Amino acid sequence: MRYTPAGNLLRVDSLPAAFTHSSKALAMIPAEPASPTWVWAAATHAMAARQVGRNDTALEVARRALRVAEQLRMTDARADLLIPVADLEGDGRRSPEGRERLRAARELARDAGSAPVELRALFNLAMGCYESGLLEECLPWLAEGLDRARRTGLLASTYPLEMRYLQLLVLHTLGHWDACLRAAAADAEVVPPRADTRTHLCCTWRSRAVTSRRWTGRAPCWRGRSTGRARWSRASC
Repeated sequence: MRYTPAGNLLRVDSLPAAFTHSSKALAMIPAEPASPTWVWAAATHAMAARQVGRNDTALEVARRALRVAEQLRMTDARADLLIPVADLEGDGRRSPEGRERLRAARELARDAGSAPVELRALFNLAMGCYESGLLEECLPWLAEGLDRARRTGLLASTYPLEMRYLQLLVLHTLGHWDACLRAAAADAEVVPPRADTRTHLCCTWRSRAVTSRRWTGRAPCWRGRSTGRARWSRASC
């Protein structure tokens, strides 16, 4: 089935190819009668469309598939589809309404036993707080997400790696530098070396500044939300 390679292509960041495969899959699978196969193909297509900037398509497909998933009582699919709907409707994850949908997605994913979808919802909750300037509110979601990833053996997967970096960025921005260094050292043995490079750059730079007593309070790499939005422009859904 073409939506399976589409999902694999999304995981390796081959986004146009993923969108092509997911489009073909959705065209091949009849929407009627309603079926779990169609719902998952639609969920994959919504994610692929979001990643290539086809937001209107992503939202339309996600809304339709969410209605079908509710009819079929597919708890895991409902959780999966609530995430793009939360991110794309209105002000998205930056709004209280969007984050309420993401909390619902997190609970549904937990009920369904789908740790990857739960982690995705937690990452988007954290990003919604970060993009809204609610940095202190961001940290509990990141802590929960990383703890959940640790307990399910998923620390080296995509969303936990992004949560790990976002946690360090937020701790650094808030001036919690000792906590930042401790967080950088945690779980280092299970984090891929290349993925952890930016973590060590952040914390090594900070620790050197502190130990040499030349800390000025300014770090060109972390100047407000615009940098974060650029870095994570596709880190959603």
